[in-house]
Amino acid sequence: MNPFIEGIRASNWIEAIAAVTLVAGGYLMFEEFNEFINENQKPGRT
Repeated sequence: MNPFIEGIRASNWIEAIAAVTLVAGGYLMFEEFNEFINENQKPGRT
């Protein structure tokens, strides 16, 4: 058996999902923030 799969328990799944959600959410926020900054750096553009 794969030791990675063997080592996964219910709590590990919750932690993994939480970590992935935090990373994905942070990345999406960072992307939106970058777009917001880039839009504001272009004077006279809408």
